[in-house]
Amino acid sequence: MDLFETSQVEKLLESLEKYQPAFPDELVRYYLAKSGFQTDDIRAERLVGLAAQKFVADIANDALIHLKLRQQGSAKKSKDNEVVLTVEDLSKALEEYGIYLKKPPYYVDSPVVGFGSSNLKRRKTEQTTTNVGRPGEEGEGEEELPKEEQQPKEEGIPRDNN
Repeated sequence: MDLFETSQVEKLLESLEKYQPAFPDELVRYYLAKSGFQTDDIRAERLVGLAAQKFVADIANDALIHLKLRQQGSAKKSKDNEVVLTVEDLSKALEEYGIYLKKPPYYVDSPVVGFGSSNLKRRKTEQTTTNVGRPGEEGEGEEELPKEEQQPKEEGIPRDNN
């Protein structure tokens, strides 16, 4: 390393002490420790955080390029030139970096899994009103309620009555 390169590295390391990273130091420290890297030098942690920030920015920029290419291909133009980044755009950008994103087999449509409106519609088609008790048996003369009228077994879960 010559004198010029050494002074540039020193300037970079000095500026890292004052730099406020996008990823908090605690987050970077956690993932570094999880991977087996330990250091007391905040500059090393911030350098890794800066590299991670650049990586995320590059992915976001590439996803934006894919979005613009997709919008050019479509005949439908948005009224306000809205930019809506989709999972498809992000997935294509990640593939350029060797990261393959798989879509989940389903999407949760409510905060409570299993009690969303689409599940309710499906459950209405599976209604049963069986299990009428025989004389002398427990539950004599009681009918089981249709599934949409049954209360969920877990406490604190709101019921969707739509």
